[in-house]
Amino acid sequence: MSSETLENLHGYLRKNRNKFRNIVIDFFGGEPTLEYLKIKKFIKKTKDLNIRYVIGTNAILIDDEKVDFFKKNNVEIIVSISSHNSRELMEKIEKYPMVFSVNLVIVPSDIFGFFEIVNKLQK
Repeated sequence: MSSETLENLHGYLRKNRNKFRNIVIDFFGGEPTLEYLKIKKFIKKTKDLNIRYVIGTNAILIDDEKVDFFKKNNVEIIVSISSHNSRELMEKIEKYPMVFSVNLVIVPSDIFGFFEIVNKLQK
């Protein structure tokens, strides 16, 4: 998403905030954390608008700074896990417990990887 689009959205939300009861902005598609600095700036500028934020990510770029910022700003993190990237992501989920919601991607050839992931998540 371009900076111009975010600025336009910011202006629209400011102008029309009384028209909406609940606003949820979901950053997803591609890898939103590649645009972390833009997202961070946007969230800071709209903090007073009572918006609920969600970010869908593969979590590869998630680090302490991002988790801290997302926690402080009540950004829900949804991690997409498939068995081919599960080891690295499970390490991150273990490092940042109770921060992520998880979206599991399952294909028939990876069904056993799915069971491994579910078992780790239940611990």
